[in-house]
Amino acid sequence: MKIAPGGNPAILDGVCLQSDQHIGFMSMVDSIMARALVHLARLDARRRLPVPASELVVGVQCGGSDALSGVTANPAVGFASDLLVRAAATVLFSETTEVRDAIDRLTARASSPLVAQALLREMAWSDLAAGYGHLGNSNHPEVQLAIAAVLADAKACGKPDGILAPAEAAARRYLEMGATFVAVGSDLGLLRSGTQALRDRYQV
Repeated sequence: MKIAPGGNPAILDGVCLQSDQHIGFMSMVDSIMARALVHLARLDARRRLPVPASELVVGVQCGGSDALSGVTANPAVGFASDLLVRAAATVLFSETTEVRDAIDRLTARASSPLVAQALLREMAWSDLAAGYGHLGNSNHPEVQLAIAAVLADAKACGKPDGILAPAEAAARRYLEMGATFVAVGSDLGLLRSGTQALRDRYQV
């Protein structure tokens, strides 16, 4: 779900399978097909246009680390990212804790010393809460000041920068700080809240 600065969460154009309007499985299928036709008509109106690679922005996200991701998926995505960047595209990466041990490789390839310094601070902020003695409390004023400094560094470098904010109040605060993008949920969190709401709906 996307939150615009100072705005409301965008309404998702989809189908709620738990809606009372559905009577049986085929009712759900009919609703999905009806919405699909609307989306298909919208897609059919689009036309492909040639654009330079510099207009391309690709975001990469952790898909769930396991024992093999470090020697399979991660190198493959990294190689693809290198090809895109060489063509003047932009690649955004998250999960800073997973690249911290390779920070020397990132800073060595930074476009300027200022960008290299911003990368170092970006890697460090995830440990700030523990370093300041506020483990598990990213909302502590000291930690918030440090996060604001990281976001300011990125802005000074002209680079996009974002952060994960599970709570709406934190998400809006980071947008006000100047974050380019804010992740406002996780697959596990959405699954948990959806399951909780479904259970509460039928619980006697």
